[in-house]
Amino acid sequence: AFLAKAIEDEDNGEFELITHDQSRSLPVILRGHRFEFDNETRAVGVIVQDLSDERILEKLRQSEERYRYAALAANDVIWAWVIADGSMQINTALQKSFGWEIQNTDIAWWNERINPDDRPRIVEGLQHAIEDGEERWEAAFHFQRANGTYAYAFNRAFIVRDENNTAIKVIGALLDLSERYKYEQALRN
Repeated sequence: AFLAKAIEDEDNGEFELITHDQSRSLPVILRGHRFEFDNETRAVGVIVQDLSDERILEKLRQSEERYRYAALAANDVIWAWVIADGSMQINTALQKSFGWEIQNTDIAWWNERINPDDRPRIVEGLQHAIEDGEERWEAAFHFQRANGTYAYAFNRAFIVRDENNTAIKVIGALLDLSERYKYEQALRN
């Protein structure tokens, strides 16, 4: 149908091509051109451009945009720890909430920010959740601000596992609850 249309009016457009075995469709742009000689079409040229990568990249861009806006709306410190190498990535809310201007670090840096009185309970608790095959972990503790004071924080995490149920990454959200904690303490007194 496209070739006939190309012959008539050199139409170009996006189409879905179905594979020979009809197992999937591919988004493509087809561009047709008539080659005429003596006012008669002698040949038709067709260029096919696969749009699969462009569509995947657009979906990825949209997903990243949704994540960015959700992280801004939640105001949580979002972090990701790659267990194999100990590396961590942390969003910019860490600076806003706790004053630290760091986005790429490691788990040792993170653990050093946990109040020494809370650290064994938190580090061991997360390690047990990882070893016991848990999917989620959460805890409240004191997390050090850049100015040296400690915030009352609440952390929730999801443990990402591979097909063998081996923990490969932990994704978490840390929230500064200091003001809420002070308010609740004032109400109790």
